[in-house]
Amino acid sequence: MGIDMNSLTSLKGVLSPMPTPFHPKTGDIFEKGIDDLLEFLKQANVHGVFALGSYGSFSLLDREDRMKAMEIISTACREKGLYNVMHVGAAGTDQALRYAEYAAKLGVDAIASVSPYYYSGHAYRWEDIRGYHQRLITSTDLPYCVYNNPRTTSFTILPEQLRELAALGASALKDSGNDVANFRAYQKATEDLAFNCMPGSGSTMLECFNLGARAIVAGTSVCFPDEVVALYQAFERGETSIRLAELQGIVTQCRERQMATIMRPAAAYTLLRERGVDIGCPRHPWPVEA
Repeated sequence: MGIDMNSLTSLKGVLSPMPTPFHPKTGDIFEKGIDDLLEFLKQANVHGVFALGSYGSFSLLDREDRMKAMEIISTACREKGLYNVMHVGAAGTDQALRYAEYAAKLGVDAIASVSPYYYSGHAYRWEDIRGYHQRLITSTDLPYCVYNNPRTTSFTILPEQLRELAALGASALKDSGNDVANFRAYQKATEDLAFNCMPGSGSTMLECFNLGARAIVAGTSVCFPDEVVALYQAFERGETSIRLAELQGIVTQCRERQMATIMRPAAAYTLLRERGVDIGCPRHPWPVEA
């Protein structure tokens, strides 16, 4: 697949931010659902997963469940040859450090984290947020992905701040800000460093790849992996702008279908079941599609 399994900086391809399967009767981590989902993604030629992030409902998990999910996912990814970026973010630095340490023991390919949340929108200074990321970067030899998610953290990393984190040793960015102009600024700020800026939305995939992106973490690729991979492969082949725009339109339509009734991550449970992949049900209070 052309992936350097030891570094995020040269990562290319499509990563799926996988939802965490929960057993429909017990509510426990659903191991068969994890394996079936990862096999479905592998068969669609997805290159890897971004695990236990927003789609993975990490903030709804207690420590025991989260660590259990980390272990099952990392083992299955290794067996299936899928690149595994494990999200270890938490509201507190010490919590995140414990998950990072466990991820390293499990042998994941890379770790990632959102900025510390809840107090981030009104109380934290940049030096507080920078210190959080710096401690995670230096806590392990694993490649580190900065996860910019303004909607859930109430904090947008500025391009000059991203450059600071890259200089401290961060390897990549997952940008869920859905702002192409800002993505361009992130690339400009880190262009002379070994750093990989990855868009976090299928809706901006072609625009960001035209700007130089080489990998994407697209929620649409969970339920519609064939369509997202087709756009990636067409771009790699250098197909015409007309054909690429057509494929982007298909990806956008898929994304709109996924958000037609409820939040996209929760809708994934229903859409995957329609495709023959049973990942159980979301954990309350996520909505359930009627």
